[in-house]
Amino acid sequence: MLQFQDLDFIIGPIEQGVLRGSLMKTMTIRPVIALLMSMIAVQAAAAEISAFRVWTDPEKTRAVLDLSERTEYRLFTLQNPDRIVIDIDNAGVTQTLNFKPDHAGVITGVRHGEPEKNTLRVVFDLNATTKTKSFLLEPTAQYGHRLVIDLYP
Repeated sequence: MLQFQDLDFIIGPIEQGVLRGSLMKTMTIRPVIALLMSMIAVQAAAAEISAFRVWTDPEKTRAVLDLSERTEYRLFTLQNPDRIVIDIDNAGVTQTLNFKPDHAGVITGVRHGEPEKNTLRVVFDLNATTKTKSFLLEPTAQYGHRLVIDLYP
């Protein structure tokens, strides 16, 4: 938890200069600075998608988004044309979500955007209607957090 004494490197010069001798102003500025610092910390804690892979086996197409940390997400499908939409909270993309169409199964395209502040939307364009299963995996060995989306024709 951020403590006021942790902000002395910022507050000290303010107290010694402009606000010298005014306890009321010092007590007013400390919470404001603490709030601003906490807002910066929240933005820095956003998850980043660092990689995207997709492959197909006889039963399904599997897409994996590598995440820098665990995050919340919502997945839904759309039709005409068929699409999978994944909204990921407090996330960003560090590189293009490229994939090889030869190994992508029912996925024909991938795009992303920000429909609202602090929400990353990833859309998979599909060539057929699918049943979908998704889950988050915790880090293991060389892999970090992952969001796995399985698409069953």
